[in-house]
Amino acid sequence: MPLDLGPSRIKISAARDNIARFKEKTNPLSKEFYEILTIEMWTSINTRTIDLNYQPKEAISERLASIVGDALGNLRSALDFAAVRIVEPGTKVYFPVAPRKDLASHTSIAPIDAKLSGFKDLLLGEIRPEGGANEPLWDLLGKANNDNKHSDFIPTVAMVMVKNINIKQGTNTLKNCSVEGNAASPIRLVRSLSHIEYSSDCSAIVDTKFGPGTSVPNAAVVETLDRAVSMVDDALTKVGKLANG
Repeated sequence: MPLDLGPSRIKISAARDNIARFKEKTNPLSKEFYEILTIEMWTSINTRTIDLNYQPKEAISERLASIVGDALGNLRSALDFAAVRIVEPGTKVYFPVAPRKDLASHTSIAPIDAKLSGFKDLLLGEIRPEGGANEPLWDLLGKANNDNKHSDFIPTVAMVMVKNINIKQGTNTLKNCSVEGNAASPIRLVRSLSHIEYSSDCSAIVDTKFGPGTSVPNAAVVETLDRAVSMVDDALTKVGKLANG
């Protein structure tokens, strides 16, 4: 019977949707995560200042981690669906995503190879060759499971650029200004001694990367997820070709 990879392709499509959602939330940064507001302060007894601030509403990284985890979880499921269909629907078997040094002894290889002759050689020789450039991505996928799908994928959101700031202070006007700072902390954009009028069409661009504790430290989130999608898609194509000729 031909190997049906349809359910796996659906999961890959879902991962692409997750990535699109991540882009939608971060480029520009969704205003559900922050606000631009004025804060009145007294710097001395007789001196009042008005600050125009970027103010995060919540922990941005933790919210974004759920999207990253969903994307990687869908890719992991795409592989597992294929493994189950090779062996027998309903069988508890997983596509091998163990670290490369432990891969040859993975318990799922034998039952998959028994049903699909040549799978082990394909896995170790082509899909995950020794020293392959994609091993950090496989390690990332290895942590995507139902018990711990999000906590390892909290991205760093180290920088935000607030763009298109248009301000009027008395007779002075500032147009299309930009300010950079830490996305997780309040940022003073402008300080004035008088009332500030500002437009609401400013936008914030964030730089999102994987954290230092992952297998892809400091790698850009979107580009890394796109590579993971291509890697899984290619692996499934190779498995499908082996199974269906």
